[in-house]
Amino acid sequence: MPRIDYDEIKGKFAEFVETWKTKDSAKLDGLVVPQVSCLISAAPNANDEWDKLIGIRHFVETYPKTDVLQLAIYCYACRLNGNEAQMAAHVICESLNYVDGQEEMDAFYYAIIAAAHWVKSDEGWKMDEIRLDVYPFIGNLREYFEQTWYFGSKLAEAVDGVRLPAIVGEYDLPWVRLPEAEDVLTEIEQIKEACAKKFLGADYLVNDLRITARSKHITTNAVRFGVDQGRRELVSALRYKRQRDRYWAHPYRFEDIEMNEDMTRAICRIYRVFGWKQRNHEYVWTRSNVNIEHTCNCGYQEFVKEDGEWRVADGYLKLGIYEVGPYSETYYGDKI
Repeated sequence: MPRIDYDEIKGKFAEFVETWKTKDSAKLDGLVVPQVSCLISAAPNANDEWDKLIGIRHFVETYPKTDVLQLAIYCYACRLNGNEAQMAAHVICESLNYVDGQEEMDAFYYAIIAAAHWVKSDEGWKMDEIRLDVYPFIGNLREYFEQTWYFGSKLAEAVDGVRLPAIVGEYDLPWVRLPEAEDVLTEIEQIKEACAKKFLGADYLVNDLRITARSKHITTNAVRFGVDQGRRELVSALRYKRQRDRYWAHPYRFEDIEMNEDMTRAICRIYRVFGWKQRNHEYVWTRSNVNIEHTCNCGYQEFVKEDGEWRVADGYLKLGIYEVGPYSETYYGDKI
């Protein structure tokens, strides 16, 4: 049954993420096929340095060790069609070290953006393609991580030999790889997938996804401009701004959702978990808050069901540092 398949893949992706913490590469035998194809942007010599099963084992076994590693999965999306599936997600990572005699901890705050193709075998669902982009954000442990991982320039540089991101949106995002998919999601999951579609499309400049994830009425002065003017302006501005950056990441945490009676409109309380570069001050990791997750803005997003699918209609976000409670034991950080 497709729903059982969806749940199996979601659970197995969490198992894969957990191996970064446990370094138990033997677990990979149940998660990836022997001929798996890997691209990892942090590979030290080239994107394809860790391009086979031995490479992903090496990534797991040499994941830089710290006293604490917090992992949280957001913007998870997976589409299935028969015996194949394509998924993508943000994994937000905090690597922390205790400092003798000091309340404040050394830290490295980063995202690993994942895209994977799954195939169904006699042994269950396994990945046959893995794409991982490591996006360093802040922290004084960056130099320690650079002993194992390669990060490259913060900006996208058009020079010979430049390292390219591992994920190519036009090939690796679920809505492009599998445009026709099984209907397995609940209404709430469909809303969350619309959010993931919008922001993963923005992260990888797949502008068709950014358009179709938004309502054609969004921010529109219909009398003056007509339908679609709002979508046009939003896409144009962000596309121009985005081109200079090597990576973006827009993970959002859903706190709750309220729907109207006929389930055509929803108001969602959300937090942006990572990546807001316009912060006016930075988070300080301490022994006291080591197990508390924080976000960098909060607000709401409104969704409407339009042409048979959920789309973003409006929203408001306020910049700030917000502590939102303990990390989820399942690794999936949404409250719903």
